[in-house]
Amino acid sequence: MQDTWERPSSDFTLEEKVYWIKFPEMSLWKGKWTEGKRKVLIQTFSKEFFERKNVTNGIEILKKLNHKNIIELYALCTTNDPVYIVTEFMEKGDLLSFLREEEGSLLTDQELLRIADQVADGMAYLEVKRVLHLDLTCSSILVDDNLVCKISQFGFAIQKQGRPVTLEGVIAPVRWMPPEALERGIFSSKTDVWSFGIVLYEIFTLGQTPYTTLKSLEGVRTKLTSGYRLPQPPLCTSDIYSLMLRCWHQNLNSRPSFQEIVESNIFK
Repeated sequence: MQDTWERPSSDFTLEEKVYWIKFPEMSLWKGKWTEGKRKVLIQTFSKEFFERKNVTNGIEILKKLNHKNIIELYALCTTNDPVYIVTEFMEKGDLLSFLREEEGSLLTDQELLRIADQVADGMAYLEVKRVLHLDLTCSSILVDDNLVCKISQFGFAIQKQGRPVTLEGVIAPVRWMPPEALERGIFSSKTDVWSFGIVLYEIFTLGQTPYTTLKSLEGVRTKLTSGYRLPQPPLCTSDIYSLMLRCWHQNLNSRPSFQEIVESNIFK
């Protein structure tokens, strides 16, 4: 049975490479869908990489998602090499780059809170759907001209039921991972909650890299295990920083759920 998402690559035009992402076999393009001349974002993979990394798992998850703060999948082109994953186009690009540019420096306190609120909304939706994102950083959040933010990059996402899971070989962003993931390979919805705390740090520092003085995985792991946490960013209130610290609780069961974060209205 033919996948209704499958389209020929000739339906799309690659126009401009917008930035490099995690692996040299992958790249991201601003493009056009010839049907209706619609702007699209096209992620390209070598076919060998696409099959070896089992990217299809994240795609199957993305097909089932429908939320205002989750990137929308438009089409797939998997029969040729390279493979295309086609999604909606977000004019401002990734949130990290946006925060670091001049436009980011002009954001008001309310706009920073609005960004954080949208990320929390999108993650609360994933939590209800029992989806672990496992790659939540400001680089994986895209922004449009109206400051609408959408979570993207579902390449490492998994669908889970119930208890935390132990995974091997996950190429997770180390500086965004909690101690139990770094030490024992344990992942859960509270992994994403920890990452969300780091995303808040990125937002309220306008894109600073976390743990800049720590140069190695071992250094990050040792510091976190000893109880070290990132300092309060100057742009965030004590209430927001208190939430960050709760997201970074050593005991994963003591971290808030995304539903609790959203219902607290802390970003309103």
